[in-house]
Amino acid sequence: MDDEAAITDTTNIISEIIDQYAVYWPLTEKQIYYLLLKEGRLGTELVDLEQLYGIASIYPCPVDPDGLINCSPSLHGSFLPYASLRDRKKGYRRCVMYHLSAVPDFEIWRDQENHVELWVNDPAITDFLRINRIEGEMHVPIHDCSRLLGLGPLTEARARLHYMRAVEGKSRVVLYLANLDYSGRERLKHMQTHFSGCVDQFDRIGINTEHTEDLPPKSGIGCDDDELKNDRVFLEESILRECHSLHAVEPPELFHMVKTGIERYYDMNKYPHERIALWQKAHEGLKQSLEAVFDDLLDLTG
Repeated sequence: MDDEAAITDTTNIISEIIDQYAVYWPLTEKQIYYLLLKEGRLGTELVDLEQLYGIASIYPCPVDPDGLINCSPSLHGSFLPYASLRDRKKGYRRCVMYHLSAVPDFEIWRDQENHVELWVNDPAITDFLRINRIEGEMHVPIHDCSRLLGLGPLTEARARLHYMRAVEGKSRVVLYLANLDYSGRERLKHMQTHFSGCVDQFDRIGINTEHTEDLPPKSGIGCDDDELKNDRVFLEESILRECHSLHAVEPPELFHMVKTGIERYYDMNKYPHERIALWQKAHEGLKQSLEAVFDDLLDLTG
């Protein structure tokens, strides 16, 4: 098989995987990499993550661009060019209609004793979880840990958490999601230090040892020397044999981690059924009107 045929075969496999997980669009490129690895589809034609990023800059690819998040722009920029303006508008329509019909978090949590947030130690997985809010599930604010430590976000987060305790009388719970590696461990320590007195409980919901049985080890591709060195120190201090990446967790299992964590702090006996029903009824007419507007726009632009 020549190089072009091998790359074409690989992009077809990528398209199949993305179609399989269409309900979780867009996936991150690293998730695609680990899904290929799990399926045993990474052979000599596609040996590392950097080559995966570079495919579309040379070869045509059938993968729908709405199916991916570019998580390492420093390598080769966006993974794929947009297929068409119509595809982008369809994706925009899906997002707008979903967020319009979604019940606000504050309504769902208003009567609860806990204020719960999800803090994720990976920017691309943060975006993935924000975009793929599953309809009908309990939702919480999602924050990227690296952004929380800037002076402005840090001040705002402390003020928000102080308000939840002082004014609303809630217990403040942070669900922590991170790689099982040195960075994931150290970032949690930093967060506990910076938010001492602002958070009543940090709960690491993943990746934990019970999640690692079927996970491939974390790839060294894209890691700098310091990160690899720190991971080796972490492994020497731990009973674990490998480090593991959030991108290697299959999307359904990732959402299960989040859902299970949230449910530990939510009292379903206090779910506001009547208020939620009123909210949904009030938005139904507006939703139908906007659907008609989107249909007209798509007809005009093709």
